[in-house]
Amino acid sequence: MPSGRGHAGSRSRYLPPRVAAGSRGRERTGRGRTLRYRHRQRHRQRHRHRAGMESKPPPGGTVAGLAQCQGQLEEVAALMRQNLGRALEREGHLAELEGRAQELHVMSRSFTRRAQAVAGQQRRAHRRHRALLFGLAAAFLLLLLLILALALWLARPAPALADATPRTTPGGH
Repeated sequence: MPSGRGHAGSRSRYLPPRVAAGSRGRERTGRGRTLRYRHRQRHRQRHRHRAGMESKPPPGGTVAGLAQCQGQLEEVAALMRQNLGRALEREGHLAELEGRAQELHVMSRSFTRRAQAVAGQQRRAHRRHRALLFGLAAAFLLLLLLILALALWLARPAPALADATPRTTPGGH
């Protein structure tokens, strides 16, 4: 980038190339200040101006400027009052919501306790019903075994009796 000062290959518009290899970036001028120092000063002034750090007199003179500032101040004050009013309103709503939340918390605890009690009652009822079913099944099997045993006992052939009729031998007696 060509510049008005310095050489054709200069690094910046404000900074000429280094004068000596051992100068470590300190280019000297006849007045004892470095060019980098002046560059930094210009840079800072530009940024202060952009950030609004330097104050300018208000446009249109001091009286008109004061009136404009007063109007802006009243606008800001009105906005702050509105914001404060809204904040207080929100605070009231928050307090109401907090009360509701506490009530819901108490109700949820009560519901949890009641639900646990009902679940315990259900478990006990299921155990009773299960025990009753197992008892009935065992009684039914026992009855079935008794009926089967009785049927087998009745179905067996009658024991052979020792001949009740005397045997006669062919020859007499």
